Amino acid sequence: MQLRWIRYAVALVAAGCESASSRPVNGPDGEPGWYAISCRGDMGNCEEEAGNACPHGYITADQREHEHPVVVSTYNAYGGSTFVGHKYRGNMLVKCK
Repeated sequence: MQLRWIRYAVALVAAGCESASSRPVNGPDGEPGWYAISCRGDMGNCEEEAGNACPHGYITADQREHEHPVVVSTYNAYGGSTFVGHKYRGNMLVKCK
């Protein structure tokens, strides 16, 4: 029973870490109107943030994503458990239309 609760808690913490942010930047052309987008969880979070930053649409100039494993170990009086999850990060550079 306790092991199931621990898995549930880890899933809630991981879900709470899914987010995205944007910041205005000058683009490769030196002009304003560009946004650097960073996200966690999946690329859909980046795309949603790009839509928030550019409500009339955007052009994607660069998009990168990577995922790497995260190991979580828990121990109690009855033994230990190890869970392997994945941590996702994505970045986009967009220009608003």
